[in-house]
Parts: sequence; structure tokens; C-alpha cells
Amino acid sequence: MNTFEIAIPQEIAFRDPPPGVSIVRSENNYIEFHVTGRNWPVYIVSAVSSVGLGMLSNYLYDTIKHTTLQEPKTIRIENEEVRFKRGEIQRVLHHTIAIEHASTDTYWIEQFRKRMERFGVAKPDGRIPVSIKLRITSGCFHREHSPEAYQLIDNYIAEADLSELDYQIEEHESGPEILIYLAATAAGLSFVTAVIGLVTAIIKARSEGIKRGDSPSDPLELIVRGYSKDGEYFEEKILRIPPNQVVTPKRIRDALTKRSRRPRKKEQKKKMTRTTRRASSK
Repeated sequence: MNTFEIAIPQEIAFRDPPPGVSIVRSENNYIEFHVTGRNWPVYIVSAVSSVGLGMLSNYLYDTIKHTTLQEPKTIRIENEEVRFKRGEIQRVLHHTIAIEHASTDTYWIEQFRKRMERFGVAKPDGRIPVSIKLRITSGCFHREHSPEAYQLIDNYIAEADLSELDYQIEEHESGPEILIYLAATAAGLSFVTAVIGLVTAIIKARSEGIKRGDSPSDPLELIVRGYSKDGEYFEEKILRIPPNQVVTPKRIRDALTKRSRRPRKKEQKKKMTRTTRRASSK
């Protein structure tokens, strides 16, 4: 999640932000720039990492341009004076978010690697440890905010036959993570029926939990990630699921099977391209 502050000359309503983006007024009514005497409202912008900088900067530019009474000459992003131009906004956002990614991504990847190592290493039969993550696009999805959903999840795990699975569930603020061993073949990862059922049950539990009063109600992302047999990190976003969308085991199976094979096909294609180029250059 990327978070930064912007300040503009007048208070406006940021309506219909892109999926994965939220913009709220700062608790501090106005930010005061003593040198110039400006008192501008401050907004806190939060965006998930999957939101493109181009999309975000275009949304900010268009909303400010068409909502303010007079188009501003400058705005402020993280206390930096920025000319009110599309390219300038995108340039500053790229710099701001890149700095945050440099620190947070390195830390997160290291924590993820340790978590996977604690869970286990590749098995002699070809199975590898994989993370199947159900991640909320904004806010939290854990027991404190979603007690109804987690009660349903607990009930499913207690009653379902998951004996064939070698797995554990890690609970995070952003949503549950299933650490599990899956068979890795040349065609991709293999998802048995029990895995599909568990993933589907979690998604359905959240939808039902919202109906019973859980919050928030932002969409979920289904993500598969881990390390290949060669030790290379991979991550694939499989589905984006609104809370009111009906999800079936067949849809989850089809999505997981189809998408989990794409990276390997692309990788093979790239290798073939590189091989061809080498041959032609000799």
C-alpha cells in the first residue's frame, strides 16, 4: 500500500477514484505555508501497489482540474511544490513511490522468504511450498474487523476433509494466507479439489460476513506467489473479486489453472526468443 499527502488550493470532493485508491481529508483541517500565507486543505491518498502511476496521476490531474473553481498553478505532494501538469505529477509520484518501494519491498520480500522457509522446502516428489493469498484491496480483512467471516472459515476448516493437504493458514491484517505444498509440473502448478474448496470457502465467507455486519467491503484479490525450483520469486494476481460477486469452485479452479500457467509459457517464449537472437548474431 502506497500512502502520501497532497495539498491543493481549495477543498474538493474526489469522487469515483480508481479501484484500489482511497482519498480522505487529513485530520489537520489545513496545512499552512507561512512564507506565502497559503492555507490549503490536505488529502491523504492511499493506493495499492497494483494501481498504475499513470492512472493515478491522470485521475488526480483531471479531478483537480475540473473540480476547482480556478485551475491551480501548483499543488504540493509530500511537501514538494509541483507544477500542475500531468507529466510533473506523474514524475513526482514516481519518485515518491519509488523511494517507499525501495525500503518496503526489500523488507517485505525478506519477511516473505523467511516465512516460506519456516513452512518448509521443496519435497522429493516435486511439490513446492506456495502462498495463496486472499488480499483486500483497501483496509483490513482479519478477525477484528471480520469476525463473522472468520467464524465461517473456522467452521469450514473444522468440518471439511482437508487431510490430503499439507498446509497452514497465516492470518494477516490484509487477509488470510494459505501456505501449502503444490505439485509443480512443466505445465504449471496443480490445484487439487480440496485447495479449490478452501479458497472458495474463504471468499464466500467474507461475502457472507459483510452481509452480517463485517467491514470493510472492498474487493479481494486472489494471488499465488512463492519461489520456483530455481529459487526465483514469482507472483501472479489471479482474480479481483467484488464482495457481492457470486464465486463458484469451477470459476476458482479455471482461473487458478489458466493463470498459473501463463508465467511459464511467457518465460519459455522469452528463452526461445533469446536463443534465436543468439543464433542469428553468431
